[in-house]
Amino acid sequence: MGQLVTRTWFIYARDQQDNWLTDPIDSTIMKDDDCKYHMGKFKHKIFQFALGQEFQHCKKIYLYQGWRRVKCDLQDQACVITFSDTEAKEAWDTCKRSKLGKTFDQHFELTEQQSYMYIFKRKDK
Repeated sequence: MGQLVTRTWFIYARDQQDNWLTDPIDSTIMKDDDCKYHMGKFKHKIFQFALGQEFQHCKKIYLYQGWRRVKCDLQDQACVITFSDTEAKEAWDTCKRSKLGKTFDQHFELTEQQSYMYIFKRKDK
């Protein structure tokens, strides 16, 4: 998924049985050179996913552009974000955050930070 050299940004997902969904959730070439823009959009999708507002039939969602990948794995007690590279992680740290982020913060807290991974634990379970 998303392994070719491409300008297109994709958001893919895996279902509860860990099978890839046939079609991407989203794809665009708009602002193809702006990693922070696409990370901001993906961060909003993660907030929706973690809060049970979207993609409830999914287990994981991914942002791809070529070899770059960001994975969100929603587990019972945690939301685990994994980055393929430093630029993706820096884009996560510095991108615009949607208003839904405040609601996310009410339910999750950052409990572990590794070189290429953030783990947000649920506060309410």
